[in-house]
Amino acid sequence: MSRLIGAGGGGLASATEVIFDRWAELVGAGIAQYSCPSRIEGGCLVVTVTEAPVATELRWQQQAVIKRIEELAGSCPIDQIRVVVR
Repeated sequence: MSRLIGAGGGGLASATEVIFDRWAELVGAGIAQYSCPSRIEGGCLVVTVTEAPVATELRWQQQAVIKRIEELAGSCPIDQIRVVVR
């Protein structure tokens, strides 16, 4: 995990752990079934989804997901979510 986020960055480490370890809790089981966080690029969380309707739902819920990360991690260095359909 630390290789994904680099050295240091305590807030990012905590947020990253929440994002990757508690994804279903962040977005709900229904969305989590068709999606997974892929990587963090700067302040952007990249999420891969398998269904276009799930991509739309995640885009609509972007701010709620970011707020939930902050609630669970104590801080959130993510300011946007980019959704990729595969």
